[in-house]
Amino acid sequence: CDDDESGDRASSSASESAEEGQKLTNLRVPRGVVRDILLRSIPPEWIRWGATLKDFVEDSDGVDVILDNGDVIRATVLVGADGVRSGVRKASGAAADLKSGELRYLGVALCTGFTDLSHPLLSGQGFYTVDGTSRMFTMPFQAACAETGTPERSMWQLSVRVDEAEARALAGAPRSEVRKFVMKHTEGWHEPVAAMFEHTDWEQAWAGPLFDREEPPTSKADAKAKPHMALRSPKSRVVCIGDAAHPMSPFKGQGA
Repeated sequence: CDDDESGDRASSSASESAEEGQKLTNLRVPRGVVRDILLRSIPPEWIRWGATLKDFVEDSDGVDVILDNGDVIRATVLVGADGVRSGVRKASGAAADLKSGELRYLGVALCTGFTDLSHPLLSGQGFYTVDGTSRMFTMPFQAACAETGTPERSMWQLSVRVDEAEARALAGAPRSEVRKFVMKHTEGWHEPVAAMFEHTDWEQAWAGPLFDREEPPTSKADAKAKPHMALRSPKSRVVCIGDAAHPMSPFKGQGA
């Protein structure tokens, strides 16, 4: 861990490779690769691209899923795994008087991108840098491939304390503005930070506010303690999971 001359910035690096005699305990797989693996295991006719849930009607035998184009799909169960702004969760609130709880802004804007810069701090490992207001970490994303000529790629993520209005504006801003924001908040940082951004495809970058939501009740006793949030019947055929149920601030790849 190194401090700059003023002592207000620190950085550290950690190798992806286990030290001699130490066992690897986890495996980092890009979510796109996981999606492709899952996609290949599902019959193509089961997938509806471009479909949006409008509402659903639940009965004792199943669920009628109503799409925005008017189509109705009959299902045994409906699982809302559709993210922090879940359509299933929203429809549940309208259909079952489920007060879903407001999203809470966490005071942080998040910017994420990918770089193909080759540097010792990025090759097979990553690093963290913090300055009291901003924090960045990197991690290996894609290995180099000699056959296709694909370079090694690393993911970087910068989190900055800003007000909600600025964070929301950043989410809708052109990628050139996101780049300016990132460069502004990392000005003067150690190498290879600036060079990483020179080797970033900014059209693939993402930026926006960070949210979480109060944990939904999981029992009758819990529901009494949270009267503003209804407890859905355990016999229901509709359920939300992941960020649709309970978005949390990110930690080691978990959260929204």
